[in-house]
Amino acid sequence: MTFLPPAPRASHRWHGVLALTLLLALGGCDGFGAIGNKQDYATKQAPLAYKSQGTATVLAFDERPYILSGSHNPDFVGLQLNNYGIPFSVKTKSGRPFAAEMTDAFARSLATGGIAARSIRLPGDEGDDHDENEADDDKDKNKDKDDEDSDTRITLAQAQAMLLKGRPRRALLVRVKQWESSTYKYTTLEFDLTAIVYDAAGKALASKHIKGSDELGGKILGAARKAREVSAAALPLKIDEILNSPEIRAAFMS
Repeated sequence: MTFLPPAPRASHRWHGVLALTLLLALGGCDGFGAIGNKQDYATKQAPLAYKSQGTATVLAFDERPYILSGSHNPDFVGLQLNNYGIPFSVKTKSGRPFAAEMTDAFARSLATGGIAARSIRLPGDEGDDHDENEADDDKDKNKDKDDEDSDTRITLAQAQAMLLKGRPRRALLVRVKQWESSTYKYTTLEFDLTAIVYDAAGKALASKHIKGSDELGGKILGAARKAREVSAAALPLKIDEILNSPEIRAAFMS
């Protein structure tokens, strides 16, 4: 009689390796978490390092080229790539335009220094529930509506007039040329902001320009969740860099 050796038993260690491999294949780098991501800017602000008084109006004006062209909706804030490198749009959690969220964040920040700041509202600032990742045929159905919206789009000159209406003591205009995060394993933020402070007569008193590309970190697993945290947290840092700069500070304190 011939005896056969017992079959080798699979190691528990290899079971774990196989499970991890399967997890990465299916959802690595947030393969499933890349769709429908949103960033929360609703309560963001930066404390002023000085005290002032009087009234101020605030407006962040979106001049991002892909917003002006209609390639993305105003609530667009970045891209999340799945594990195949396919990008999906990331939007504001509130559904409001990003510029409107930025406007309120700057107003809240000025209020920490005793300034009676008021956000200027533009048409469409309350946002909508449009999904940029919807099928192309659904987008075509809304083309006529988008064309109507473009006809009522506010120009920079009109925005400045709205900002100065009522002759506030100070008026803050923030021109948003770029704000876009991009996430695969790690998150990068591209930004280009110019802040201008006017007096009640519309005279420019000071300006501050910041532009750059920041590496915000990330995770191999849970990249989308990490991106939501670090991208939204970057806004108060940029507000601090602008409002507490010597130029802007002098304009508000004079």
